[in-house]
Amino acid sequence: CAGCVIIYVRENECNNHIFLMNNSIYGGCKRLLTRRIHKNYAGIAIWAGLMTGGIIMKEYKKSYRGFVILMVVFVVALFALPFIPNADAKVISIIIFNIMNLWMALVTFVIYKTEKIYWFTGISYEEALNTPSEDRRLYAKRHLQRFGIYAGVFVIYSVISVICNIPIVVDIVLETIGIVGVAISTINIKVN
Repeated sequence: CAGCVIIYVRENECNNHIFLMNNSIYGGCKRLLTRRIHKNYAGIAIWAGLMTGGIIMKEYKKSYRGFVILMVVFVVALFALPFIPNADAKVISIIIFNIMNLWMALVTFVIYKTEKIYWFTGISYEEALNTPSEDRRLYAKRHLQRFGIYAGVFVIYSVISVICNIPIVVDIVLETIGIVGVAISTINIKVN
């Protein structure tokens, strides 16, 4: 058609780079897929991943903005706790522990969705950039599973602890052992 451009999309077999040059996307993978779409909708199609026959890959950029936003939300949530009226120390401690655990699960979920595995200690941006998308997602998913399961288990324990009035010292010891244990268990997770 007169108002159409050909958009070139590479399959998900290499680094997740797409470069838009002269209304075309260029990458560095094996198989070339083409689609003819109207040039006014090219950016939308790329952004939304509407192409068929392959996975649209967006440029993998180094950014810590999301991580900083999550940190600010975490700090604000913790600083807001002392302002809960007539709150028991046990309830406050349980809320703090659950905020920490759920925050860790949320951070790993964001890393999984955005594939920004360089947010984890021990992975450089360059190493993440040179890792295929599937491997980045698998690496992040393994972390998400561990932190997510622990957060869920601790929420259940928290309800039992409050109902049975288990001493705060037990809560502190279990939280410390639990979160440190989960963190240590992620050491053996490697990027393929």
